[in-house]
Amino acid sequence: MESILFDGNGMERVDVEQRAEKARRFFLEGYNCAQAVVLAYCDLFDISPSLAASISAPLGGGMGRLREVCGAVSGMFMVAGLFYKNDVP
Repeated sequence: MESILFDGNGMERVDVEQRAEKARRFFLEGYNCAQAVVLAYCDLFDISPSLAASISAPLGGGMGRLREVCGAVSGMFMVAGLFYKNDVP
């Protein structure tokens, strides 16, 4: 399955199945669910894997491991925020 993501500078084609498999591999390596999702997409944003893993680590297992908000969903929102930038107050 291929998705097309749009940003202010054009569009980017992303193979969603390939990214999902990449996230699965990261999860099986021991990263939490939020880290796995953000790591699977960090190359699109010139973010180092180390930074991607660090900033998403607290969201695994839900915020603070409370299991109230899914870490994978939190990671997805982080990726969406990177792609659809809104840095204006």
